[in-house]
Amino acid sequence: MGRESQQRPFCCQRRNPGKTLQRRELYIGTGSRCSGHTQRRFDKRQSDPWTERNTGATVWTVTGNSGGVSPLDIISSAPSVDYVHGAVWVASRSNGGTSQPGLWKLDPNTGAVLFSASLGPIDYSPTLAPQSDVLFVSVNGGALTAIDPITGAKLGSINPGDGGVKNSAAVATAVMPYTVVFTSNTQVGLTNFPAHYSLPCRWRNFYKAVGRNGD
Repeated sequence: MGRESQQRPFCCQRRNPGKTLQRRELYIGTGSRCSGHTQRRFDKRQSDPWTERNTGATVWTVTGNSGGVSPLDIISSAPSVDYVHGAVWVASRSNGGTSQPGLWKLDPNTGAVLFSASLGPIDYSPTLAPQSDVLFVSVNGGALTAIDPITGAKLGSINPGDGGVKNSAAVATAVMPYTVVFTSNTQVGLTNFPAHYSLPCRWRNFYKAVGRNGD
């Protein structure tokens, strides 16, 4: 089969026709030597052996405090790609508080900022539920927060104390109600997310924390 007749593969298609996520594309958070933590960058680089563009060239860049984009602080974690809705979720710090966004939803094809939220500084990768219907975000030293990945609405949160959540959450079930595992300074916690995220924004009354020393 000639190269010109090969069909280019796609991971999956967004609900909005014409928007696709292409295979072998690399999303990279970067930083700059600037003051004020406002001009950090997020890049998409091409790496697609099915085309001649397998050069690693930067396809688009999102730069904070430029071109209508809100200030963007340090990015310390890997992005999360939502193949169902065609989006890239990025977490960042927020200049020490909630004055700047710490959660970003980007269009994977253009880099346009589709949504941002000021939840506080976030050093951990957002966790998408297996059905891509809930995004779990761990705010540094704070709450585990559930976000609607389509609208960006906050669906609920829980702060376990013990220094707040540490690291990204892990989802242990394939469908709702989701069993969500998280960690704090000295504990491992487990909670269930509501069976229908359109219900009032609260967590089910099921919470268990196990001390790492076996207590």
